[in-house]
Amino acid sequence: VLGSHEEEEGTEEGEEEGQGRAEAEGNGPWKPLLILIPVTLGVTPKINVCYVPQILATLSMPQSVGIIGGKPGKSLYIMGSVGENVLVLDPHTLKPFHGDYASEEELAESYFCKGFSTMLCRDLDPSLALGFFCRTRADYADLYDRLDALQREHPTTAMVSLAAEPTPEGQAASADLQEFTDSKVEVEGWVM
Repeated sequence: VLGSHEEEEGTEEGEEEGQGRAEAEGNGPWKPLLILIPVTLGVTPKINVCYVPQILATLSMPQSVGIIGGKPGKSLYIMGSVGENVLVLDPHTLKPFHGDYASEEELAESYFCKGFSTMLCRDLDPSLALGFFCRTRADYADLYDRLDALQREHPTTAMVSLAAEPTPEGQAASADLQEFTDSKVEVEGWVM
């Protein structure tokens, strides 16, 4: 559930970039926000294909910083998509050590990958973490609207659920359980 961003008390005016603009709009102070949403999109070794369009849609959102995920037994950073393929970086790529570097530039270059790989989105492991960065309150509101539209577009298979405000701990779960226990189901002559 993605809810509202809680403000930290005692921050000074102008402390963070963009904070003055948010205050000028009458919305109070704002701090940039990194949101990581862990999801499990199926119970098999690969994601349920009904989630592929939603994954591709989230990667195209301006607030997306990518997805932490991979395939069974291999962690990957998913940074974008082309068609049904996702663009991935492997954080486990090893590079040989060459000893002393001739320049700072050569040293800095050793920290970066020369390229990326692709894989079919449907081949991803079902355990993922969606990443978003909201620099301003407007970014956050836009992300909320985009995720809400995605949820409305896929009401029975939404990979992210939104709530206008948080529910008290356990309230939703206990209501669902009560509804389940109050209903009776008949299966081949047995009433459960």
